[in-house]
Amino acid sequence: MSLYLEAREVSDEGLRKLLVVQSLRALSDATAQLDLELQEDVAYLANGEYRKAKGRRTELIDEKIASINRCFPVLHQASVARAAIYCEQGEVKAMASALEAYSRLIKQTVGSRAGLLAEFDASDDGTDHGVWRSRAALQLDVSALSKVLSVSEKTFYLEAITDEKEAEDELG
Repeated sequence: MSLYLEAREVSDEGLRKLLVVQSLRALSDATAQLDLELQEDVAYLANGEYRKAKGRRTELIDEKIASINRCFPVLHQASVARAAIYCEQGEVKAMASALEAYSRLIKQTVGSRAGLLAEFDASDDGTDHGVWRSRAALQLDVSALSKVLSVSEKTFYLEAITDEKEAEDELG
């Protein structure tokens, strides 16, 4: 991310574009690596592989949860940063694609397993506002945005939502 922030300050157009591309590549590489680690750790817990190590089950579960809790926030930030960079560069379709990829990741790793992860994670209170159900709720439906972006003529109207009630009404 620091590379992108530096790129924004570069006056040479060619160098700036190169640095933006490199920052996106670095974020994509980091996202891919963390995505793989997150999927492996969640699968380990979901498949009950910890059961094979008698006497160390709790330790192994805690290690995997700690790893997942390290990966998830960084993965979230990298995904949002990629989308923001695309948006700032005027690449709205790429932004939507990055958000779709992030949503798929959430759905595949956390979405259906939020309850299981909540059981294993001592920091989760098990409610709908707990860590894992809140993270599972980060799934985004950007399919409508993608359809709008595929139309040749586009006009977007943005308005500020002033309170939480209005946000709920707007988002359904």
